[in-house]
Amino acid sequence: MTIPRSEHPRPDFVREPWLNLNGEWEFAFDDRDEGEQNSWATKPLPEKIIVPFSFQSPRSGIGDPSPHPICWYRRSFELPLAFNGLGVRLVFGAVDYEAKVWVNGQFVGSHKGGYVPFGFDITHAVKKGENWIAVRVKDTESKTQPRGKQSCEVEPSGIFYTRCSGIWQSVWLEGMGDARIDSVQILPDTDTGQVAITAWVEALPGEYELVVTVAVPEGGPVVSRKQFSVTMGSAQPTPVRMVRRVLPMHLWSPDKPALYDMRVELRRGHITPDRVKTYFGFRKVEVRPGVILLNDSPCFLRFALDQGYFPEGIYSPASDADLRRDIEKAKALGFNGVRKHQKVEDPRYLYWADKLGFLVWEEMPSFFEWSAEGRENFTREWAEVLRRDRNHPCIIAWVPFNESWGVRDVGTDEEQQAFVESICHLTKSEDPARPVADNSGWEHVKADIFDIHDYTPEAEVFARNWKGFSPAGQEVPGIHKRSSVEGRPYAGQPVVISEYGGIALEAFGPPGGRKIMKYGNAMPTEQAFLDRYKASTLAILEHPGLCGFCYTQLYDIEQEVNGLLTFDRKPKVDVAAIAAINKSPAAIEQPR
Repeated sequence: MTIPRSEHPRPDFVREPWLNLNGEWEFAFDDRDEGEQNSWATKPLPEKIIVPFSFQSPRSGIGDPSPHPICWYRRSFELPLAFNGLGVRLVFGAVDYEAKVWVNGQFVGSHKGGYVPFGFDITHAVKKGENWIAVRVKDTESKTQPRGKQSCEVEPSGIFYTRCSGIWQSVWLEGMGDARIDSVQILPDTDTGQVAITAWVEALPGEYELVVTVAVPEGGPVVSRKQFSVTMGSAQPTPVRMVRRVLPMHLWSPDKPALYDMRVELRRGHITPDRVKTYFGFRKVEVRPGVILLNDSPCFLRFALDQGYFPEGIYSPASDADLRRDIEKAKALGFNGVRKHQKVEDPRYLYWADKLGFLVWEEMPSFFEWSAEGRENFTREWAEVLRRDRNHPCIIAWVPFNESWGVRDVGTDEEQQAFVESICHLTKSEDPARPVADNSGWEHVKADIFDIHDYTPEAEVFARNWKGFSPAGQEVPGIHKRSSVEGRPYAGQPVVISEYGGIALEAFGPPGGRKIMKYGNAMPTEQAFLDRYKASTLAILEHPGLCGFCYTQLYDIEQEVNGLLTFDRKPKVDVAAIAAINKSPAAIEQPR
């Protein structure tokens, strides 16, 4: 059987040797929650499922959208010869939502959070010959867990879609020695050509070396190689900070997405217990009053809303090529980036965005119940998201909250305001190099970028809403709710219309007779669609106080049919016409 998603799942953190564990696994629903008591971790399961597709998706071979709060996975593996003499780490790209893992009947660990990777050292549990992995997954309809656009209902409706449970990203094994590089943070400085590198090392007490090698873009020669001495005082992960200057310095941008290859090796004498391959780009994002700067030049955001759903696969694309295709189709439509909405995307998408030169706002899926548990779940997972993705040059802003979801009373409740502000501080502590759009849409608390949602369908009314706005003024129009919470007024931040449009076309309805979801009246003809799109988009482009737009949305999803493309990514309107509108000069790009 061909292994689905056979490519390496993390191009930004490659450890070799590795073994892909995607494909056919044993599977069972555990609606009576009896699996642990009855030792399902060591027993055959009756069904088959294709990993990495959630059981709700047809691609999984199950295709059951009905509620099943607990399910089990099980499969065997044998270690290849390349793993001889090495420790073994088992890694899951993402499992929604709570996972418990056994190897050969031994419990090896658990994890909570549906969008981030996790792994366990299973060296003590593996043996020669056949080994068995078992995974128990719990995913309920709880509103305290970050779930984004996943519907709590069997039949999705409105702006919520089919939910995703269980394993939905790749599973793999990695080989390493008795010490390892847990993670790496890379902070390039475009002003000096220096790169600040922090590697978190997990090793027994003793003397080690970290060797960092940097090569110029496109597989060119090595331009920097340096050894750093490391003294480990305990086995706990320890940060090791290094600074290197890299010449020549090629800037990363959408026009020239230059990427440097980096290798980080952990050595102990003549032994190399661990090495990882990664990459980075020299790229600076800065916000100043009324403008977003990319590498010191004004950057107008021509974005589309992209929610990361796929026909037949829900959260999981059929192939890596599907992720690249989505970026290429967006670029063909004249967009220079996307706001990844209510989903932390597959790392392979971010790799292609890095590689192809495409900007991304990364957003945390919302929880929907203000409670201690909800806050804890959100905070823990958001920190893991930041640590996973902070090295990607394509990401130019973080978006922790959307439209006050999970913090419904943030406009008046000081406790909720303090929570939002604390998340902004957490974001900056994990990644000081990017701006934060704190609460996308309205009721901003501590925003580097003021982004507003405006679905006013009439272009002339839309333009009138914004006619009097200037970055030098004291207020941003509140279209649906106040633009900021009381006592925290607009202070000249760049303003982006981060949701608008949502135009439907009468000829394209939802599949299966579902009730259509759209904003305003559907357009009767393609020309009417283009006229409305052009009028609304030019109203933003030509406004001297606006720094970007994000059109809702790139493609249809299930019953929501307001995409420029169909759900299977076919154009609904003329691609060249949309691209010509999107590429029209923006007022802030004109000489002043």
